Amino acid sequence: MFQTKTWRARQGIGLNKFSIGGAAPVTLVNMPDQVIIPGDAFSEENMNDLERRIAMACAETYGVKIDKSNSNPESAVEYTDGAAGLTPSSGNGGSFIPGSWSDKYPFNKIRPCLVKNGAVVGYLNPDNYAQFEDGTAADITSGAAGDVMVEIPIFYYKISHNDTHTFVQISSAPLDGFTDKAFRYNGELTDAFYVGAYSGYVDSNNKLRSLSGKTPTGSKTIGAFRTAAHANGDGYEQLNFYKLTALQILFLIRYKSLNSQAALGQGYTSGSNTAAAQTGATNDKGMNYGDTSTTGRVKCNGIEDFFGNIFQWVDGYKATSATMIKTADGNFNDNATGYEEHPCTVPNKSGYLKDIVGDNELAFTPKTFGGSSSTYYADYGSLSSGSLPAFGGSWAWGAGAGAFFLFCASASNSAPDVGARLLLCKATKAA
Repeated sequence: MFQTKTWRARQGIGLNKFSIGGAAPVTLVNMPDQVIIPGDAFSEENMNDLERRIAMACAETYGVKIDKSNSNPESAVEYTDGAAGLTPSSGNGGSFIPGSWSDKYPFNKIRPCLVKNGAVVGYLNPDNYAQFEDGTAADITSGAAGDVMVEIPIFYYKISHNDTHTFVQISSAPLDGFTDKAFRYNGELTDAFYVGAYSGYVDSNNKLRSLSGKTPTGSKTIGAFRTAAHANGDGYEQLNFYKLTALQILFLIRYKSLNSQAALGQGYTSGSNTAAAQTGATNDKGMNYGDTSTTGRVKCNGIEDFFGNIFQWVDGYKATSATMIKTADGNFNDNATGYEEHPCTVPNKSGYLKDIVGDNELAFTPKTFGGSSSTYYADYGSLSSGSLPAFGGSWAWGAGAGAFFLFCASASNSAPDVGARLLLCKATKAA
C-alpha cells in the first residue's frame, strides 16, 4: 500500500541568507532574465495534492452492501469493491478462521501496544499480550508501564443508502464522498487512534485505565468516566461515537454479517455476576476470538469484550429532541453544547434493530425496530430524546448484545453493568 507523506512548507527567519566561504551572510534573491513557462511551484499545497492523487490511484477499497429487505443477517450482506470474491473471518466456535483479511489494510496494521503518558512505549505480541514483539515480558497489569491499547491506523469510510440497500465502504485514501471523521480530534486529523484493549478500570487515583487482571468499573455516570479519562492527560477520552463507528465498520467488513454473536462469538452475555468479569481472559487468544459459550469472551481486532461483559458509555452523541441528533469529535459534554446538528427522526422506541440511518454522520444509529435476535441486525437497542448512548451489552443481556447494540439512557444513569473504555485520540508513536 502506498504510504502518504504530509509535506510542510519550511518556516524560519533568514531562510534566503547564505555565506560564501565564511564571509558575512548575503541574501539571495531569485532574479531570472525571463520566465518562458512558470511551471509548477514546489509548494506544500502542490506536493500534498500530488500525494493525495497517488494515494487515490493506489487505494485499497473494500465494501459491503446490505439488502434492507433480506432479514437473514448473513445473506443480506454482499461484498463489493475490492472485497468481491473474498471470504469473511469467522469465530468458528473458538477456532478462529481469518478468511481473506489478515494481509488487507487496515487490518494488517492494527497492533496492540503499551501506551504511557500519551506515547507508545512499545508494541505487543498479538498472540500474547504479556510480551513485547521481541518476546520480552511486558507489564500489562500494574499500570506502572502504561495502558494496553490497540492502534487503529487511519482509513476513510463512506456509509450511504438508497431505498433498497445500505452501502458501507472503506478505503486507504480519501476518495470522493469518503470521510475521515473517526480520525479527527477537535478538528485535527490524526494518523491513528488508540482504543483500550480492555474494558475500563478506574484506579485509586481516579484514572480510567486499560489493564489486564482488573475488574472493570461500573456504577459511574458518563460524566464521571469522562473525568477519569481526562485525568490521564491531553488527548485521553472515553470511547466516542465516531471512533465506535470506525470499529463497527471494521467488524462489518471483516465478518460480513449483521449478527455479530453468530459470526464471532456469544460474548459474556448470560452470566450470573453482579459485576463484570476480570480483564485479560483473551490475552493469548490472538487478535480475534469468539466461541459459543455465553460466559466466554470475544475479541475483535485486538479489543477484548468488544461487546458483552459490561456496557461502554459513548461520548460525542446525543439525541437532543425528537428531530435532532448532535455529534462531536471533541470537547465532549453531557448537554451536547457546541456539537454539530443532524436533523433526524428519533424513534423514541426500543427493540431489536431492523434498519439504520446509514450515512457518514449518524452511521449505525437506529432508524427502525422490529427485528429479532436472529434477523436483520440481530441486536437490541433504544434511542430516545435527551439520552446518551452506551454500547455493546453486558453480562445479562443474552442475545440482545452485539456489535450494533446502542442503548440510550439519561446522563445521570449509573448502573453496575455500565462502564467505559479508555481512548487516546492522538499519540506519539514508538520508533
